[in-house]
Amino acid sequence: MKTLTQPKMNLDPSLSLLDWVHQQLPILFAPSPHPAVGDGVDHRRWEEALLAPMNDILSRPGKAIRARLVEAGYALVRPGQNPPAAAPALVEILHAGSLIVDDIEDDSKLRRGGRTVHRVHGMPKALNAGNWMYFLAVRQIEELPISAEAKLKLYRMANQTMLDCHRGQALDLSLRVGDVPQSEVPTVVAETSLLKTGALTALACGLGVLIAGGSERQMAAMESFGRELGLALQQLDDLGNLTGKGPPSKRHEDLRNGRLTWPWAWAAELLDPSAYRALERAASPLSVSGLGGRPNPLPLADTLLRLAGAHRRHFIVRRLRSLLDELSGLFTASDEIGRLRDQIRTLEESYV
Repeated sequence: MKTLTQPKMNLDPSLSLLDWVHQQLPILFAPSPHPAVGDGVDHRRWEEALLAPMNDILSRPGKAIRARLVEAGYALVRPGQNPPAAAPALVEILHAGSLIVDDIEDDSKLRRGGRTVHRVHGMPKALNAGNWMYFLAVRQIEELPISAEAKLKLYRMANQTMLDCHRGQALDLSLRVGDVPQSEVPTVVAETSLLKTGALTALACGLGVLIAGGSERQMAAMESFGRELGLALQQLDDLGNLTGKGPPSKRHEDLRNGRLTWPWAWAAELLDPSAYRALERAASPLSVSGLGGRPNPLPLADTLLRLAGAHRRHFIVRRLRSLLDELSGLFTASDEIGRLRDQIRTLEESYV
C-alpha cells in the first residue's frame, strides 16, 4: 500500500482568496493511500463535483467585512503589519460557505450580483460544497505560523463559533412573526443576532489579536467589540430592509418572509398588547402569496420605521463609536484605532 505524502507548499499571501485556496488543492485532493486509487481521480471530476460551486461564490466580490476585522485586530497589536493570509481566509471561507447554505434554506434567488449558487449548480452540489467550505475554513489554522497552543485555542474558538452560528440560524429559520409571545420577541431577536451574526464578527476580531500575540485582556476586548459590532450591523441591516432602498430582490424581504427582526423587537417593547397584535395581523398577509399577489408592504414598513424612531440609526452608530473609544485604552496603536474607525464608518454608510 502506498503512503500518502503531503506536498510541501509555500503559499503566496499576496494572492486573491480564490487563488489562495487553489494553491492548497494538491493537499486537499491528494489521492487516498490505497492501491485501488492509483494516481487519483482526474482533477476535472473534482472541478465538476465540488470546486465549481466554491469557485463561483469566492469569485464574486463581497464586502470582506470579516477579513478587514482580522487585519484590524492584528494591526492593533502589531502596528503597520498584515496578518498571515490564512487568517482572513479562514473567516471569509467560513462566511462564504454559510451564504451558500443560507440561500438554500431561504430559497433565495440572488447573491452578490448573480443567481444563487444552488440555482446555478443544483441544490445537492451547492449544499455539499457549502458544508465542505466550513471544514476548509478551519483547515486554514494549519497554515498559520503560530504555536501549537495558539492553534488549539483557535480550533476551539472556530468550533464554538460554528456551534453558535448554527443555533442562531435555527432560531432565524424556525420562528416567524406571530410565533413568539410579545414579551419574548426582544430576547429572541437579540439572541438570534448575537449567535448568527455577532459570533462570526467576534471570531474575526479575536482571531487577529490572537495570532498577533496580544494579551488575554486585549483579545477579550476585541471579541466583545466584534460581538457588539455584529449586533449593530444586524440592526442597521434590518432597518435598511424596511426602507426599500436596496436591490429589488431584497426590498422588504424580511416582511415578506415574516422574519422576527430588530424593528419587531423595538415595537414589542413600545406597544401595548392590543396594538402589537394589530401589527402582527397586518404582517400575516405579506407572507402568503396567492393569485392576486401579495399586499403592499409599504404601510407596515413605514409603521415599523416610525416605531423604531428617526434617532435609532444615530443611537446605533454612537454606540459603536463609544466602543471604539474604549478599545483605544487597551491598544497603544492609536493610528490603527483611527483606521478601524474609518472602516466602521464605511460599513455604517453601506447599510441604507
